[in-house]
Amino acid sequence: MIRKHKSRSRGLMGSEGITRAIEAAQLGQGFFIYDDIVGQGTLLSYPAATVEREQVERLVSFGCGIVAVVIDEPTATRCDLPLMVSTRQNPNGPAFTVSVNARWGKRYGVTIGERLKTIHALANPLTSHFDLVRPGHVFPILSHPEGLLGRSGLAEASADLMGLAGCPPIVAAALLTDSDENLMSLKDVKLLSEETSYPLTTVSDLIDTRLTQLMSK
Repeated sequence: MIRKHKSRSRGLMGSEGITRAIEAAQLGQGFFIYDDIVGQGTLLSYPAATVEREQVERLVSFGCGIVAVVIDEPTATRCDLPLMVSTRQNPNGPAFTVSVNARWGKRYGVTIGERLKTIHALANPLTSHFDLVRPGHVFPILSHPEGLLGRSGLAEASADLMGLAGCPPIVAAALLTDSDENLMSLKDVKLLSEETSYPLTTVSDLIDTRLTQLMSK
């Protein structure tokens, strides 16, 4: 169910932001999605199948050490990843599954290299539950099967953006935080977008794009 827009950032990034984010995803580069419906929260995302070590380092650095991977239902089923809790206290919150490590890591799954292996394992369509260890240091998030048309969250936004780019909806991601470990402000996100040359788009603009696609069919 699509949440009602509390405050639209119309014109903030618009179609240009979506176009640039699509191009970034197709090139295996990063992009930012700001939750302008809630009014806070920005997800740094990379295509999980092609994510590189330096990009994982950025996820760890900008995300206060927490690295997530947005997955779809087929991946969750194939890898036997149940939800972390059977009943979420916040139904609008992200649907975390049990955390995982790649089974073939050398240590404890917490290093950049080992988390990179885990992300790649989750993105690999041949990975099964046998290839993963639970719990671990990478946190899968199950996206709604209808994407933003089913739930207007950042996980769904990143998965839908990947779909628009013609890429698998498996995304390495982190919620941006500042030096005080608070959610990064939009002002700082814009500065980071300029610094990194990563495009910035919004949940609302992606919802509009999905609705436009739906109505054009």
